[in-house]
Formats: sequence, structure tokens, C-alpha cells
Amino acid sequence: MGLKPCTAKKLIRSFIKNGCIIIDGGKGSHTKIKHIKTGATTTIPKGDLTNVRHAILNWAENLGITKDNIEQYL
Repeated sequence: MGLKPCTAKKLIRSFIKNGCIIIDGGKGSHTKIKHIKTGATTTIPKGDLTNVRHAILNWAENLGITKDNIEQYL
């Protein structure tokens, strides 16, 4: 099951509070983030997240962040 509905801004803030930084390389409608400890990167769309909520958990897992850690800051 995916995450509860949230805005891209809240999601990005949650990734930042879980050890990520925003890096160069995201296009205008996307934000690219990098986890400081693992060095892994992912790109998050800034628009409607309705169709990608299930994928957010995969993005978090690739960065070494759990669902509970993401939801803690949403």
C-alpha cells in the first residue's frame, strides 16, 4: 500500500528531514534529491502525486528510508 495523499512540497520536506539534500539536475517540473549517507539519488515530480504514491515507497527504499520515516514528517 502506498502513502497517504500528500503534496510534493511535503514529500520533499520529508525526504530532507530523513537525510536528503536537493541537488542540481531536476527539470522544471521535477526535483532531484540525494541521500547524504548512501549517495543514492531519485527524482520527485512537483505536480500531482496521486498516480505515483505507490512508487514513492520504492524511491524511499532506494535511498535507504523506510515508509514510517517518510510518514513521520508528512
